[in-house]
Amino acid sequence: MLDKRASDYKSSEKCFTQIEELYSSIYDVHFEYCELVNSDEKFFGHRTVNGMNLDEYLANIDTMYMEAATKFFGLKSKHMSRDVILAIQEAEYILSLDYTSLSANALNDKIESHVTYCKELSTQYAQLNSSDVNLGRLDELTTKLDCSRLRHGAESDFSVGHNKVVDTESDPHSDVDNGSQIQNLGGNGVIGTPAAHTSGQSAHSPYK
Repeated sequence: MLDKRASDYKSSEKCFTQIEELYSSIYDVHFEYCELVNSDEKFFGHRTVNGMNLDEYLANIDTMYMEAATKFFGLKSKHMSRDVILAIQEAEYILSLDYTSLSANALNDKIESHVTYCKELSTQYAQLNSSDVNLGRLDELTTKLDCSRLRHGAESDFSVGHNKVVDTESDPHSDVDNGSQIQNLGGNGVIGTPAAHTSGQSAHSPYK
């Protein structure tokens, strides 16, 4: 059923696009045409169309265009209202996900993509039906998604930075001068002694 509705809407959208193009083309030539047929009496017979003078004919086209536009935008509003509901449901689902069930990057990418879509949808739908309560709900969830992405992104950066500090402290080859390295290199008072340079004395091991 949803597929058929989407197909019907796409067909209507295509038809209305053609109507807009024709309407624009008529306006492009109308005033030039009027000037031409009114410039010479030999074109007198071309000053009426379907029993109407040229101004009446253009007004009739305006009326038909507005009727078509009203019907199309009404259909578009209904179509987009369903999109808004589906976007709300998707946003609620994403917010329910546990970051432990997906990688942080994967979930953040999913959130960012849906936030972008919701913002575009909200802007377009507001032009058609700004009073729909679902529009406010969509905007609320979009903000929550954005905040969730930023919060978890910050937590992820902190975790990565913390792990780097821990790894550095546990690395015996690290440049960090910690107590354990000092003790290993010369903590017994003998291993760290430059015995080879002592005047005529040999180093004595404390274990002998």
